[in-house]
Amino acid sequence: MKKILFIFFSLLTLSFSVKSQVTLTTAADFNVTDINGNPVHLFDYLDNGKYVVLDFFGTY
Repeated sequence: MKKILFIFFSLLTLSFSVKSQVTLTTAADFNVTDINGNPVHLFDYLDNGKYVVLDFFGTY
């Protein structure tokens, strides 16, 4: 019974998380500085046909 409930709640959680994501068709250009002090422009990577994954991590 515990396995069935675990699977049910896992699928329920997954269904809510999939619905909450928004598909974007346009990216906003922004400039950041990497850990070595070099400027990085998002559109420079996108214009070259590369995929970009943004990972936001913070500790509070």
